[in-house]
Amino acid sequence: MLKGVEYSCQKASRRALELFERALELIGQNKDKSINEWTLKNHIADVYVFLGKYEEAIERMKDNNIEGLNNGHIGFTIATALHQPEDALGYLSDALIDHVMRIFRLVTGYANAYSEMKDYDSAMKILLWSRDLLNGLSLPGINSYLDKADAQLLTACAVVAAQDQAMDQARHYLMQAVRAARRFDAQPDYGFSGIRFYHSSKPHTAFDSFGKTTMEGIHRMISEQEAEKDSLLEIMDDLTNSKAIIKESSS
Repeated sequence: MLKGVEYSCQKASRRALELFERALELIGQNKDKSINEWTLKNHIADVYVFLGKYEEAIERMKDNNIEGLNNGHIGFTIATALHQPEDALGYLSDALIDHVMRIFRLVTGYANAYSEMKDYDSAMKILLWSRDLLNGLSLPGINSYLDKADAQLLTACAVVAAQDQAMDQARHYLMQAVRAARRFDAQPDYGFSGIRFYHSSKPHTAFDSFGKTTMEGIHRMISEQEAEKDSLLEIMDDLTNSKAIIKESSS
């Protein structure tokens, strides 16, 4: 019975492969924007995985690896199907960095959307969740771009707290943001070699528009707030011009 099911699935997969190949030939006639050459080629690679033709599947993924979008799938298949961990880790590391940057943008978008809706609790929770995620990748005592990203997230937390009229909380997050900013600005490193689980030989360098320095970025982010700007800048002045930043706990 199981052999019959397996044969049926294999037969269906081979038929799917034929149809995807045919669709690829006709892609110029397609008007559905959700279907394109990249998606069809990846579907073909998936079918090869299902058929157990892993080397062929991986080669298809590599040939269709636009901007590294298939890195995670390639690394996963090499690790789980071919059992070649050393080769897999390079692709998985590249995918990790890409996903970290995407999550950072995703979370920023969520936080802004929730703040516009005055759902400050949800905005704060997703910012703190992303901090936990990024901090889990950070190696103690080693600078990386994640330190600058953390300062940005902490500043966003301070803004959300101020929007929610929680000024003590806003001060708490701004203090942590200033500490993170000073650490990064003292020895700026826009690379990712100093993070956990990173095994790529390919250098990654982050680019952002936050500011030339992290402290400059914090000031600019605060200055862009309409209602909360004055109160947050007052806190910033107190933190940067007094010993409070040293005396108070960073926890």
